[in-house]
Amino acid sequence: MPALIILVLMTGVYLVIKGTHGRAGNIGTDAKDLITSLISKAPGSGTVQENLSRKTEPVADTGTPPPSATGSTPTSASEKTRVVATFNALKANGFSDQQAIGILGNLSAESSLNPGAVQAGGNGRGLAQWDVRDRFQTMLQWTRANGFDPNTIEGQVAFLAHEMGTRGLRSGGGGTEADAVKHATTAADAAWKFMFNFERPANSSPENAAKRASIGQGLYNKYIVGGQS
Repeated sequence: MPALIILVLMTGVYLVIKGTHGRAGNIGTDAKDLITSLISKAPGSGTVQENLSRKTEPVADTGTPPPSATGSTPTSASEKTRVVATFNALKANGFSDQQAIGILGNLSAESSLNPGAVQAGGNGRGLAQWDVRDRFQTMLQWTRANGFDPNTIEGQVAFLAHEMGTRGLRSGGGGTEADAVKHATTAADAAWKFMFNFERPANSSPENAAKRASIGQGLYNKYIVGGQS
């Protein structure tokens, strides 16, 4: 009695039939029908050459980072989680409490501290609303090259600190954006220097900077000092 072995693979179904004495056995009608049915239903059914010729098209960056490896999307985090994560990441990158508060207020005004934020009708992306046509792409490349997840607050803040150290002041004076902010001794001064030099919004007035400093101070008082949920 011949032994029938069916191997179902991604490339199709292969049939090996061996007789009791090593000779090829005969395939009955029922077996043929079974094999035909299995081949037609097998994933990726077709010839080996056809399956090998199938190519996966590359996925281009659309401006929205993919969900993180933990399965938690940027918008799923609570406000407290985003505030604490952003503040701690800024501190880890060398900013004082007052400097972190000033930056925190700016980033909250820009993206609500959402690393997946997409500007409505515009090119801004991420925490700092980097332009998707250039700076956002640089952020994606830098974070991946330096072992960060570009979808996280930690990764984007690390890039923000790096970028600030490479860009000159808006006024054209000496030093970098990082130098200017790290010389600030108050949240209001840090908010102004970060907004004017790094963010450069359409409304770069001192009044707007003061508003952003107030936002940062309020978030700090509520979640860092007060520990509210």
